[in-house]
Amino acid sequence: MQIRNILLVAIVCLLSACAKHEHFHGYSFDEKEISSLKIGQTNEEETRELLGSPTTTSDFGDKTYYYISMQQQSEAFFHPHTVAQDVLEITFNRQKVINNIKSYTLNEARNINYASGTTELKGNTMTPLEQIFSNVGKFNKPKSPKQF
Repeated sequence: MQIRNILLVAIVCLLSACAKHEHFHGYSFDEKEISSLKIGQTNEEETRELLGSPTTTSDFGDKTYYYISMQQQSEAFFHPHTVAQDVLEITFNRQKVINNIKSYTLNEARNINYASGTTELKGNTMTPLEQIFSNVGKFNKPKSPKQF
């Protein structure tokens, strides 16, 4: 009877590990707050008060705030995959007033393939013997203090 209960608990644990798990990251969008932003009227400080701190900013060219939200799902031991992603881009002019508002979804995202190679720097490679002998004498205390 006890073995049967242990097996039942083990099966329930294994099956629950296979369930889908949803993970939410980043900014939580509220349409009322976003719709209250007005191009040419709302300034940078009002935007921060209304939406909070941006996820990231860009200081190249006009000041830009990015509010990013992402929803991911994972099953068992597999890597999570992105199900939904929303990015709100708010650009400010030099007077710190909203110049443009854009919204992006996961369908507009681009995958970036990173280079897998490494860059070797010339002159920084040492053989094992060079590494051993380069440390000889480095750990001895000086016999007398240096006089200037």
